[in-house]
Amino acid sequence: MLEPTLKYVEGFKFLEEEDEFYMQYFLDEDRNGKSIVGPPNSVDWDKCITFYRFLRVFYEATLRFSTSLFITSNAYFHEVCAIRGKLIKWCSSDKSVLQDMVVRMKLKFDKYWGNIEKQNMLLYVAVILDPRYKLKFVLMCLNKLYTEKEVDVMISCVKDCLSKLVTHYSNKQKLKNPESINPQSGLSSQEAVKMNDSDDDDSNMFESEFDRECDEDDALDIKNELDGYYLVRNEDMKNKDFDILTWLKMNASKYLILSEMARDILTI
Repeated sequence: MLEPTLKYVEGFKFLEEEDEFYMQYFLDEDRNGKSIVGPPNSVDWDKCITFYRFLRVFYEATLRFSTSLFITSNAYFHEVCAIRGKLIKWCSSDKSVLQDMVVRMKLKFDKYWGNIEKQNMLLYVAVILDPRYKLKFVLMCLNKLYTEKEVDVMISCVKDCLSKLVTHYSNKQKLKNPESINPQSGLSSQEAVKMNDSDDDDSNMFESEFDRECDEDDALDIKNELDGYYLVRNEDMKNKDFDILTWLKMNASKYLILSEMARDILTI
């Protein structure tokens, strides 16, 4: 309502000068016998602009979260940070029309977002899995919005959550290719056959050792996958056509664990 109204500020001023019926409307009394307040003056229009800018932040956030085809989980953190940043700024605003209301709003905001124990860590993980931002962006935002002590606790919780997720998805990946274990010897059936067929076969011995080293390398790759992901240059966040799902699909072979994590988390 405010947005289209502001386009006609000059038109309302023109009505005051040219339309006697417009001015007469404000001189008449309403049904309760009270005079109608108006017409709007420059102070009223300033308040209108202030409220428009204030309400637009929440309006746009609402649109993003209520759109059925919009991926919300990796965008949620951005909106929460933007709202908290605005509330902090408005709390020290010289516009008294907003200040009292904003202070009360920030108290309610902090009730839900001020306590790290009440926050869902996946909202942070979703941003970290976005190749345009990663952990560095989360850390930068938190440093601007929270105290140093709060940031240390939050980052610790986020990293702990990430570590548990990587371990969980690594185990899931191993279960997709389970080895058949010989219950008597504790060896895989393939290794047991090799040992029974020829204990003196040097080539088998070297191949087995090489196979174990490859398995260890694979395990190390999984462990370092997250570190490698951090080291790669971030994607351009100015790219409006960037599709995070397409990027993950194209890089699934490179980030085996992270891409599987992202597929689940981005469905939220």
